[in-house]
Amino acid sequence: MYEARIETVMQNLARRGLSQMLVCDPRSIQYLTGAYVEPGERFLGLVLGEGRTPTLVYNEMFAVPADLACAVRTFNDTEDPLVPAADLCDPARPLGCDKNLAARFLIPLMERGAASGFVLASDVVDDARAHKSAEERDLMRTASHTNDAAMARFKELVREGATEAEVAGQLEAVYRELGAQGHSFSPIVSFGANAADPHHEPDGTRLAPGDVVLF
Repeated sequence: MYEARIETVMQNLARRGLSQMLVCDPRSIQYLTGAYVEPGERFLGLVLGEGRTPTLVYNEMFAVPADLACAVRTFNDTEDPLVPAADLCDPARPLGCDKNLAARFLIPLMERGAASGFVLASDVVDDARAHKSAEERDLMRTASHTNDAAMARFKELVREGATEAEVAGQLEAVYRELGAQGHSFSPIVSFGANAADPHHEPDGTRLAPGDVVLF
């Protein structure tokens, strides 16, 4: 599965006239390799190149599966992570970069001459991720059914006087009882005027008669 996804990205790269790419978005790296790392301020990158083995460069403090669909290069906090990253790039060719490549890493790579040019190429991965396989579509349907069941349960939590925080604190348990792994992001529960804020964080607001309720 992962090899096929990487091949799709390489084909998309070729259509853009590129032969190598540095992927830094953790979710895209998970999609292409099966490894999920949330690096914080540290460097994380998957280097793809025509005729070369895809290689994940990450800090050795993080754990990744042993059966990754790629090679690995590790570094520690006393080492420069851009040394292995640059070594894996062809300096004679332009490098596609995704939108998650921070300037604190991009500029040093440019100064090192890691590639002949640097091109924003997030679309080659985004396009691959947008075209879902039959297996992915089945998983999405299952997740949707689970969410429908959860929403039916959530209605039972809505009662006058309850606070947003109290209700939000119960949501993950409901999802897990229904077979989900947990939240994809922190839940939004908002009452009344708070429902107009698309990124509202649940607080002590109490539900009053006539309030809009937004999950």
